[in-house]
Amino acid sequence: MQQARTSSCSLPSRHWPVFFSCLGLGLVLFLCLFSLAANADSPPCKPDALYGLNFSPYPGDQHPGRDPSINRTLLEQRLALVSQCTGHIRTFSVRHGADLTADLAPKFGLRITPGAWLSRDHQGNLEAIEALVDVVRRHPGNID
Repeated sequence: MQQARTSSCSLPSRHWPVFFSCLGLGLVLFLCLFSLAANADSPPCKPDALYGLNFSPYPGDQHPGRDPSINRTLLEQRLALVSQCTGHIRTFSVRHGADLTADLAPKFGLRITPGAWLSRDHQGNLEAIEALVDVVRRHPGNID
């Protein structure tokens, strides 16, 4: 006599950890998305939650060596977002249009610590330092 087979789903025991890991990851993802949707209009963090942030005007994988153009509208949107969390940003350079960050920062109540990207290129270093001095002179009350 043959035993009747049940139609229940059964996974080999070696697959249970993967199953529960995927289930847990799915739950975490769902909760994160639900939280983002519920708080869509609220700022990402409390004002002055952080003393400062390192800031680059280049979004994503854009790099000043490949594409130094800076979109002013996008930069303003990013500064507005950052200003909800801090009152201070540090930049890595003020060349190739990145000085626009220092020009726009006061509009969003941000103080700035500008930086100069130095390398083995002596002439490039001199230009970076000159650009840094120029930004500090243009914004003396907004530089830390």
